[in-house]
Amino acid sequence: MNAQEIVDILIKLGTSFKDILIGGTGGLVMYFVENKRLKVNGVEAKMNLGSMFINVFIGSFVAYVIGSSIGPDVSYRDGIVALIGMCSYSIVGLLESRFTQWAVDVFMALIGGGKK
Repeated sequence: MNAQEIVDILIKLGTSFKDILIGGTGGLVMYFVENKRLKVNGVEAKMNLGSMFINVFIGSFVAYVIGSSIGPDVSYRDGIVALIGMCSYSIVGLLESRFTQWAVDVFMALIGGGKK
């Protein structure tokens, strides 16, 4: 490995780490927004560190996965990654529902009971 390859690897690691931090921050912000929304609607919402950690983790993961497909030279890339972190539960729910339907359709087609 030469010096340029090491520098390229460190730059990629830095970009990935930044995506994880920004996405986790987006997930944390969404946790507080949702907590505040529940309080406004009269539901008692207590701070829960487990839920907060899950929000940060899912926001980080989804932002890393989707953010890695966005080129580093795209304008407003960090803002897009933060929004992805904030919308992570919606994105995961959409993927889950669409993937489940796709998997059922493929399975039914394989066993011969698919749509006609």
